[in-house]
Amino acid sequence: MAHDSAQWPDPIEVLNEGGPSPIVLVCEHASNHVPDQYGGLGLRPADLVDHIAWDPGAAALTRALSDRLSAPAFLGTYSRLLIDLNRPIHVPSAMPKQSEATDIPGNQTIALDEALHRVRRIFTPFHARIQAHLDERQLAGRRRR
Repeated sequence: MAHDSAQWPDPIEVLNEGGPSPIVLVCEHASNHVPDQYGGLGLRPADLVDHIAWDPGAAALTRALSDRLSAPAFLGTYSRLLIDLNRPIHVPSAMPKQSEATDIPGNQTIALDEALHRVRRIFTPFHARIQAHLDERQLAGRRRR
């Protein structure tokens, strides 16, 4: 399935990958992006800029730390409401029906093919990219923290 790159960016933003720091930064909830095809998951626009959709300020902090520490950083580019990169895919909170006290209409019934699409398009590539970086560091004999 072809996707508009503005609506479907790479699932991970990588900063300073060659940085010499032994620290590797990961920011799973860096974005509140939901592709237009999801109709905002049935939420009000104000909900999508709230904490339920992402961690406001986390991306800016991660970028600043990456720069200051000369550390590689990996940032998620989709809202945690589509799929939470910080959860195992088999738990209900991975594609939450409710976040904090807010019901997520677009997640009330998710067909298996849609769940698999989110896993394949967002979750798996995000984690695979980080794992590849960590594997490369280990093969190069670099410590990780």
